[in-house]
Amino acid sequence: MAAKAGKEAPKGLGFDLIGKEIPCCGVLKGHTGGVKSVSFDPDGKMLCSGGDDGELRLWRLVRGEWQCVKTVECGSPISSCCFHPGAPGVVATGSGDNVVRLWRALQGNCEHVMSGHGDAVTGAVRFPDLL
Repeated sequence: MAAKAGKEAPKGLGFDLIGKEIPCCGVLKGHTGGVKSVSFDPDGKMLCSGGDDGELRLWRLVRGEWQCVKTVECGSPISSCCFHPGAPGVVATGSGDNVVRLWRALQGNCEHVMSGHGDAVTGAVRFPDLL
């Protein structure tokens, strides 16, 4: 199934998405709750996803199909996740327990916990070299 692009095309990208069909390139199943965040790694070879089930999932394209290669139980619903731009497999998650965590996700290890936020952390973006 293809989705119709929005009414406003992105500016400065050199192409027009208005009225174009954007094909679905895969459906990733496994989360037991709503998915709140999805992010590609810098190389485009992996994808991370997080959501209401409190799981961080890592996906890899294997023989043309996206497969979950690691599931990490994070303990709180994940509202945002993103890969570190220079450290393969390191992912930041923001969650409903007001905490940002840095994971060596392929190993399932939480390396850093950044607490003190006054409310749920609802956004994470690629971050500089902290490790």
